[in-house]
Amino acid sequence: MFGKKLNTVTVDKDLFYSLLSVLKDVSEGKLESRVTAIPSDDPLGKAAWALNNMLDQTEAFMRETKTSIDSANAGFKHRNIESDGLKGAFGQNALLVAEGVKGIILGQDAKIRGEMGQKFQNLGGGIQGSLRKIQEALDVSLNNISEIATSSKVMASESDDSLKSIDDLSAK
Repeated sequence: MFGKKLNTVTVDKDLFYSLLSVLKDVSEGKLESRVTAIPSDDPLGKAAWALNNMLDQTEAFMRETKTSIDSANAGFKHRNIESDGLKGAFGQNALLVAEGVKGIILGQDAKIRGEMGQKFQNLGGGIQGSLRKIQEALDVSLNNISEIATSSKVMASESDDSLKSIDDLSAK
């Protein structure tokens, strides 16, 4: 019985305790509980159905949110929150969460592009590595040119000596 003595309502005792049990579970974060065996003629039945519907909306919203965020974090672009069937603030917030999930997906794409860029950079040392290899090749070439120049000077000197020897022999 509820209310003042003049204004009373009689409710099913089992339904009342079932409703209290579900409310206690919900207050502890257990959203899976539902009021069952709701008598159609009980005034408290409408409250029980409303509670069950609210829990269904809450559970669906939370499940959709978690699944879409987990999927986005795993790199799956195809799974965003579905707002169909969610009523009022649940549907409105689902649309906002969907925008947040799009941001996660964009962040994941940027992360992948960055990782790929780093891998390309590491492949052959990137631009710095390529420039270093070119510089090393130029150094080797300059060294070879220097050796050729030195050899040429030696050969020229030896040619001069040979030419002098030939001149000396022919003058005799």
